[in-house]
Amino acid sequence: GIETEKTGVETEKTDIETARLSVGFSHNGNRRNSSICSTSSSMQSLVLTKQAWSTLNQQNSERLLMVDDAISNNIFAILENLLIKVLVSRGEMDLLSYEIQNELLDYIMKIILMYNDNHFHSIDHAFHVMLAMNKLCDTLVNAVSTDGCKNVTLCDSFFMDPFDLFGMVFAAFVHDVGHKGVSNKMLTDTQDDLARKYSNVSVAERQSIDIAIELLFSPEMCHLKEAIIPDVECKIKFGHIMFCAILSSDIASPDRLKTCKARFEVVHNVQDSSKKADGFKEGTQGTCGSDRKETLNPDLCPLKFSWKDMCKVLQLSEEDLQRSRLSNFTRHCLEMHVLREHLMQVADVSHCMQDWINFVKWNFKLYKELMNCHERGLMPDPTPGWDAGQISFLKNYVLPLAARSEKSLGGVPSLNLTRNAEKNISRWSREGQAITYLYCEGVKNGESEE
Repeated sequence: GIETEKTGVETEKTDIETARLSVGFSHNGNRRNSSICSTSSSMQSLVLTKQAWSTLNQQNSERLLMVDDAISNNIFAILENLLIKVLVSRGEMDLLSYEIQNELLDYIMKIILMYNDNHFHSIDHAFHVMLAMNKLCDTLVNAVSTDGCKNVTLCDSFFMDPFDLFGMVFAAFVHDVGHKGVSNKMLTDTQDDLARKYSNVSVAERQSIDIAIELLFSPEMCHLKEAIIPDVECKIKFGHIMFCAILSSDIASPDRLKTCKARFEVVHNVQDSSKKADGFKEGTQGTCGSDRKETLNPDLCPLKFSWKDMCKVLQLSEEDLQRSRLSNFTRHCLEMHVLREHLMQVADVSHCMQDWINFVKWNFKLYKELMNCHERGLMPDPTPGWDAGQISFLKNYVLPLAARSEKSLGGVPSLNLTRNAEKNISRWSREGQAITYLYCEGVKNGESEE
């Protein structure tokens, strides 16, 4: 047992050291020729960002062939580039220090190693979601800067704040870390330790949040933590982003989806007058806020039941909260939450709103993961209902999500979310039964989705 543990530690150290060298670090921990490496990293980030949405992350993409295959390198390039923009916006450095670079890479490698080798909920999925989030944010930033926010109905200021953008891409990277390859319901039904720890509520998502934040708050990440969240305001805002975005990815929770849609409706004033009147109450204290005076019913806040947990994991004191301006739940705060939820939900199922190759690839991965659950006795065989189930999911979840997002976010329509989803529905309607048979045979024969 001791030898096995020792070997595992040595393997982890080797993996991290290999990653250091591949992105330009020397054996002593310093980065060789920092300005050249940062320029290369910036170019790498640009290439990844400018991929076409519909073929995102496909290995035969002409742009992607220009980029190193190592996921850790690509994640480092994107996060480094976004973090530099955050620091520049604060009037600080335009290059990351050696200490921050070292810790950022260490953080990335440790998170990667904490992703389990699941068929679907893996580091590959996290990277795809991260690329999708990065692409969504970049598209929206460009839309805001070119058309003067005319087509953006939700928080145009969000897209002008590099910290918001960094936070969302960071959240996408860590959103499934530690996932066991089973659903929250399975964790609850089997009385898993995690289910008990998180009181059977968004279990996998809560675990991912805790893993990501606890690692960031560890002593070996002190320089990185200080760069990302140097003060209480940033710490609270970071908590809002992490909890709101990652918890919204629990789409198997009917209550969470219902309240997510309710927030969208309040923001867009499509509810009847009685509901609107109930939703907007003067003087109600909530759990987050902005500079606007109008405060809302705190029941609309997605952090209402997570506020204490957020304060605990972020090590926030009552004094911190009292000194913070983020003390009221206002309309602006609600808009920010709706925006974060929709960006994360779109990114999380982005393959459904991309081309057929991406859709089928990730659909097969999900099928294999659920078949693994079936073989472990955790669920019935998903095969009989798979064909009809995909149509139902696309029509009842993906299409409405795409429509809401295109309504709210200027620039997103150019990505053709709805059109791509409709094309996938149309083709699956014709070929889904045959493809499900191929999936079944593929699992039997141990075939890859590539």
